[in-house]
Amino acid sequence: MTKPDINIALDGLRTGIMLLETELSVLENRRSDLHKTLNTFRVRYNAELGMLLGEILRLRLEQFRKLRDSNPDREDDFRDAESDYRKHKETMRETRDEVVHELSKSRDRELQQKFHKASKLCHPDLVDESQKARATEIFMDLNNAYYYNNLDRVSAILEMLEKSRHGLAGKSEGLSTRELLEMHETRLRIDIAKLKEDIAGISSSTSYRLISEIEDWDEYFADLKRKMEYERDELEKSLTKTDGEGGL
Repeated sequence: MTKPDINIALDGLRTGIMLLETELSVLENRRSDLHKTLNTFRVRYNAELGMLLGEILRLRLEQFRKLRDSNPDREDDFRDAESDYRKHKETMRETRDEVVHELSKSRDRELQQKFHKASKLCHPDLVDESQKARATEIFMDLNNAYYYNNLDRVSAILEMLEKSRHGLAGKSEGLSTRELLEMHETRLRIDIAKLKEDIAGISSSTSYRLISEIEDWDEYFADLKRKMEYERDELEKSLTKTDGEGGL
């Protein structure tokens, strides 16, 4: 193969890699959007209903304690209720400081635009190998800010990346030999396949399907709160009744 032919082949390979890098970026953004939706729902659920759920689990625990005291065969039910209550307390302790910032539609669009732009500049698979560790650190910080609608943090990361773009040189820009290009192309194809698998898994998960079917989150949480308050009140009545009767 002559030198011009080799150059044409390498240019074609680089073009293909650029297209794969774009696809990778688009898929990464899609996965981040799915995780952001799940995270926003989780934080809101814990904030609005976490304490109420804790009350219900505590009452259930007390209910099964009484059942166990009168019937040793209910020991497993009591242990399960105890485990549920303990896990919920731990979850509430871990998430008590979590806040998803409220954004207007215009600021939410700004958040998405800046996140997508920044993610292209620091994705670990799109930078030179020498910058991979630093890019991974920045990318994790960027995603965390995005999940919590932290526009100020996303803006700051984007500004930093744009100012230091030379420090996170794109991988396709630095590759020259055919072997390196082909290795990078293979890595991109593997990562793209994994992203597609992740996206399919999240999209088909029970949690995401439930959330995606909710038309109005405000109405959903208000209705769920009413149902949970009813369950709590019924449990309290049941326990009061058994106390008055001297136990089950």
